Formats: sequence, structure tokens, C-alpha cells
Amino acid sequence: SAVVRVSRTTSFFDETPPEAVNSASVKITMPDGEIVTLNSIGNGYYKANGLSITDNGTYGLNVQVEDEEFAASAFMPAALELDSLDSEFTEGFFGEAGYYDVYLNFQDP
Repeated sequence: SAVVRVSRTTSFFDETPPEAVNSASVKITMPDGEIVTLNSIGNGYYKANGLSITDNGTYGLNVQVEDEEFAASAFMPAALELDSLDSEFTEGFFGEAGYYDVYLNFQDP
């Protein structure tokens, strides 16, 4: 499924949370050109179930709020395989618990 949240931005210094927009038109364009409309589920969230996301495809997003239209696109690259996984333990300082750093190794094209 796909979920998108639409809200109005506020000032960085404003402590009021962004206003949710429940009356937008939200559509995703799939790589094959199919346009999927997301349905409002409240609090500014829009959802579509049953989408099949594929590798090496470009997805478009179109949001219309009143007289304004916003568009974006993103390319979904193929999944990468891990070459190896490493970890390293770091002792805690001044009685704090130690922790592990985990490193994922892969070839990124």
C-alpha cells in the first residue's frame, strides 16, 4: 500500500503543528502510466492499497490543493544485495552501557 500525508507548512519557530489537509486530490502515476487515486483516511493521510511496486521504475506524485498543484517523481532502483555485515563494540564511558556499531557492506552503483 502507499500512504501520503498532506499538510500546510508553518514557520520553523511556530510550535503549532502543521495543519492537516483532508480535501486534496492525491494521485500516483505508476511506471506503466496507470494513475492511482489515493483516498483520504483522515488527519491529512491518503492511502491506496494493493499497489505493486517494481524495481527500476519511475513513480510520479501529483497533489492538488484548491488552486495549487504540486508534482514530484522518484526512481525506484533495484534492490542491492549485502556483501557482508560487520559489527564493532564500543565500551561505554563513565559507567554508561557500551554499544555496537553495525556496518552493512554492499556495492552501490
